[in-house]
Amino acid sequence: MIFLVGARFRTVLIASCGVVGVLASPAVAEERARLRFVQQSPVQSLNQNIESTRTSGRIGEEIVEAPVGVRMVDGKYEFYPKLAESWSQVDARTWRFKVRPGVKFSNGEPLTAEAFAKTLEFWRAYPGGKSAATFANIDINVVDEMTFDVVTEKENLSSLPAQMTYFVVAPPRYHESLGEPAEAQVAFGNDPIGTGPYLLDEWQKGVVIKLKENPEYWGEKPTIKDIEIRSVSDPATRVSLLQSGAADVIGDIPVSLYDRIAAMDGKKMVGARSDVRVFLALNLSTAPTDNVLVRKAISYAIDRKLIIDRLLRGHAEETQGIFAPGELGYTADFSAYSYDPEKARALLKEAGFDGPVPITLNYPIGTFDIDQQLAEVIQAQLQEVGFEVAMKGGPNPSLQPLWRKPGSSEGIYLYQMSPVYPDSNFLMNTAYFGSGSVYRAFGTDEKLDEISHAAATAKEAEERQALYEKAQERAITELAMWVPLYIRELGYGMVEEFNWDPPASNRLNFSSVKFD
Repeated sequence: MIFLVGARFRTVLIASCGVVGVLASPAVAEERARLRFVQQSPVQSLNQNIESTRTSGRIGEEIVEAPVGVRMVDGKYEFYPKLAESWSQVDARTWRFKVRPGVKFSNGEPLTAEAFAKTLEFWRAYPGGKSAATFANIDINVVDEMTFDVVTEKENLSSLPAQMTYFVVAPPRYHESLGEPAEAQVAFGNDPIGTGPYLLDEWQKGVVIKLKENPEYWGEKPTIKDIEIRSVSDPATRVSLLQSGAADVIGDIPVSLYDRIAAMDGKKMVGARSDVRVFLALNLSTAPTDNVLVRKAISYAIDRKLIIDRLLRGHAEETQGIFAPGELGYTADFSAYSYDPEKARALLKEAGFDGPVPITLNYPIGTFDIDQQLAEVIQAQLQEVGFEVAMKGGPNPSLQPLWRKPGSSEGIYLYQMSPVYPDSNFLMNTAYFGSGSVYRAFGTDEKLDEISHAAATAKEAEERQALYEKAQERAITELAMWVPLYIRELGYGMVEEFNWDPPASNRLNFSSVKFD
């Protein structure tokens, strides 16, 4: 028997029987069970009711779970049982969920219907909670120990299964032990307990988050046993960590660094399709964008192809619509406004403007890789057709109050978004366009509301698709409420042997992946 030991493998040759085998050494086996991931943004809370950004939520969702799971199948979203064994609609406003038996939280509490009802109460006790806002349209009633009803505000809310993919459940005895509502929310965000494949092992805020396998996990055991997550704001530093071997996977990679990663030995660059759309939101209530002709002029003034070719090197999908592939309402051939600067100038003249049109462009700094450069290009394109653009950039927290309060927003806003649950009802009614939406400060439309509400409550997917197409036509073509720009590609660098297909939702799902 001859042993040839390499850096990663021990090769065993058994000459007497002609068998040649390759065995992973103990050191390699241990290495393959550990994953080191580096992302851009730091995490302040793992409670999505406090911090709903995907960079924190995707970590928290490795610990806490929802009753319904989601995956992409043949280009469409498919929902499957997780903590709920089944669900069905029992009347116009009631959906009945059967809790999966035999599941325990990692602190030993059993998963029962009470946990779902108490989780909703827990969120609502915290003023301004993100999950409380997302689930303001439902109530949860316990039927028996392993059955609960979700009662919806509107009849036939077809988005309910999708919405429940975001309803991560917490153990009631644990969060009740954490003190008063505000204190409890913060405490849970610092030390979440769930039913998921991982437990929080260690957290040095601003430095590292460590997860370890939940030995009592009810589902398939993960191949990756330990995950180490670091946040490094500088993308070049993240790339250097991958190159040096200090990281296995790095996220949030700007396209300017794609080639550097692709050229590294033993590394690969993966550009993943996403559901993150970048757009300009236009205020319907304040001058000059209270004039639809001005809004349409802005839409014609933007050269999407130039933005994608020059700033993103082709690594984005041009879009003129609201919806992303896989979502109800999406049509690949939707087209509203091509690049036409002459048309833009003519519309401003028709709107009564003879000189430069003053407007403010609000934009985030540090939210996505080219936000500031993109804002400068948009400024130049708008000024080319007759606008005088004042620039107002800043970190996202400073812009949020302007987004949310009617009367406080002015000008136009460059931003990005991805839905927290995969149904177009979130975008059209919960987040942006609806009269009850979070960002209704930009103005709403009664007719659009009617279409969107009809789409949310239609029972058949074909009918919902047609209605959301109609809503898109109203919001973009007729009212020019948004200027859709492109759908982002999510850039990841990783070691070659890591077998991971990053989901469009920007989630991690590391429990289902492995090293080859």
